[in-house]
Amino acid sequence: MQNQNTPAQEKHTVYLFNAEHADKTAAKQAGKLFTLDIEHPMTLNDLSLLCESVADAVGAPGG
Repeated sequence: MQNQNTPAQEKHTVYLFNAEHADKTAAKQAGKLFTLDIEHPMTLNDLSLLCESVADAVGAPGG
């Protein structure tokens, strides 16, 4: 049961793909579309960890 002082959690799906693909459809057809389900609201620490994980997963320079 949700506490009245605790904000409700909402789930959102984030789609990730390399810029070499024109859009989600092209990335999906290439087998390079990734998704993350995140809950909102999230703490700043959670957001930082999410960004680091995504950078590592997609091989971003300086990860």
